[in-house]
Amino acid sequence: MKADWKRILPKAYEITVCVFLGLVAVLGIAIAVNFDRCFVIFHELFFDNDLWMFDPASDYMIRMLTEGFFFDITLRIGGFFVAFLLFFEILCLGIRIWRKRKGIRTAYK
Repeated sequence: MKADWKRILPKAYEITVCVFLGLVAVLGIAIAVNFDRCFVIFHELFFDNDLWMFDPASDYMIRMLTEGFFFDITLRIGGFFVAFLLFFEILCLGIRIWRKRKGIRTAYK
């Protein structure tokens, strides 16, 4: 209860970033190997009906928004997510180096 959150929080954040980057790497490999299957699993997890399945012969939406569109959007969202994680990780590293130079005690040794 009396822990120094200024020392613990950055370390917890770094561990969290590493875990998320690992999960993103696994998910990225799965998407690169079989995007179609990942797309179906995503929709089965987040939608409880079959309204997300379109018939290319009768639905204009599936003709306008092809698989390539969804693949590109997935890569962009994943890329932004990883970029933000890395940005904040670098920021955390910079703060750690700054604190070390100033002689401020940190949780990392």
